[in-house]
Amino acid sequence: MGETRRKLILIVEDETIIALNERKILEKYGYEVMTAPSGETALEAIQAEDSGIDLVLMDINLGKGIDGTEAAIRILAERDLPLIFLSSHMEREIVEKTEGITSYGYIVKDSGETVLIASVKMAFRLYEARIQEREKEQTLRESQALYHSFVEQMPAGVFRKDAGGRYIFVNSIFCRLKGLEAEEILGKTPGELSQYESTLETVRPSERAIGQRTLASQGDDDHRAIMGTGRPIERIEQYAKPDGSVQYIQVEKSPVFSSSGEIVGTQGIQFDITERKREEEALIRTEAKITALLQEKELLLKETHHRVKNYLAVINSLLSLQANSQADASVRNALNGASLRVQSMVLLYDKLYRSKVEGELGVREYLSPLIDQIVAVYVGPKPIEKEVLIEDFSLNGNLLSSIGLMINELITNSIKHAFAGVDECRLTISASRSGDEVTMVYGDNGVGLPDTTAAGKSPGFGMQLIEMLVRQMRGSLAIDRAPGAKFTIKFRV
Repeated sequence: MGETRRKLILIVEDETIIALNERKILEKYGYEVMTAPSGETALEAIQAEDSGIDLVLMDINLGKGIDGTEAAIRILAERDLPLIFLSSHMEREIVEKTEGITSYGYIVKDSGETVLIASVKMAFRLYEARIQEREKEQTLRESQALYHSFVEQMPAGVFRKDAGGRYIFVNSIFCRLKGLEAEEILGKTPGELSQYESTLETVRPSERAIGQRTLASQGDDDHRAIMGTGRPIERIEQYAKPDGSVQYIQVEKSPVFSSSGEIVGTQGIQFDITERKREEEALIRTEAKITALLQEKELLLKETHHRVKNYLAVINSLLSLQANSQADASVRNALNGASLRVQSMVLLYDKLYRSKVEGELGVREYLSPLIDQIVAVYVGPKPIEKEVLIEDFSLNGNLLSSIGLMINELITNSIKHAFAGVDECRLTISASRSGDEVTMVYGDNGVGLPDTTAAGKSPGFGMQLIEMLVRQMRGSLAIDRAPGAKFTIKFRV
């Protein structure tokens, strides 16, 4: 590390012996010293670029030329450095004159070595303290300028109040929101300002004055509450503008603390949220319209559903009446079969309407009651056992409609033809899904199928309908004749 540079002191003294003595003393204590016999010479030394002078000891009486006080004024105009007057004068007016020039000290000549060195050290410490204070002040000014610049750039109104509730800072946005200049706001409390508009939704002149007092007193009350509790306050305030429109301002207020933790004022930030409120109100109106339309749609759907069910019930009733009036058994059976098909469609339609997923329904939820309904129609001397194993998965309405019709044909065919001479009648129905493939297996323990029943060759309408539906689903049909009858239907979804 390099050696610390020694302080350089300039002695301005026209008496050579006095200057030499002072020089010896200062050099004894480690200072570098240069001398100047006149004020002009001292000023030239200060003005030199490489002078490096740290402190000046200035005599007042310097003979011919400018005196010490004038020289000091010129030197301090050139350089900011500590300057001590060193003189034999003790007159009050002389001392007071030097105090108006510099405040680093006044030493009476022949005060002794100790006083001289102590005064020099004190001057250096005072100078360093002042430099540090100036740096702090500069830092503070820069910080305040940065803060003010930041606050001015904010898209919100910002204010600060002292302990008495008077505005001590406002930014331009705050002034614009209030409709006043900063000079009209600073130093006043909300109650002393007349620009506050009505908080009422009406802007009738008779009520405006009440609104002005209400909002002004609210601002003062908020300040007192925060000063007392230290808790922030947030609210949305409404201002009635002269054109009759309402301005919405979101206000957030909080305490200001000193370095010791004492509440010394309040501060706040204000956002103009008028556009946001208008958008929210428009959204609420839109949502209300959508809700009304949905309710209207729901009513129409209910009415349509009710009418469709009635129409299907009428068709089913007509088929049943027509079947019961027929003497020919084959015609009667055909009409009853058609009635069952309509009933399967009614059941599917009703369950699809009540389904939580639009257009889809659980296979188990649809087929289980449908199977019970079909079997219940054919009441005979022998009970029919049902073994139903249906996994819980969903399909769309078109596929379920085809499956329902096929199940109806298969059960009807088994009950009519399979159980002659069979003591224990049993139906087995299963449905499962693996990936995108659905497998449905139907069987009975009846007498088996005739040789004429085969995929693509069956003469009966029921089997022809099943084959047509399987093709429509782009599926496959496999038939096993013995023992009993077994139909395996597969298709992809």
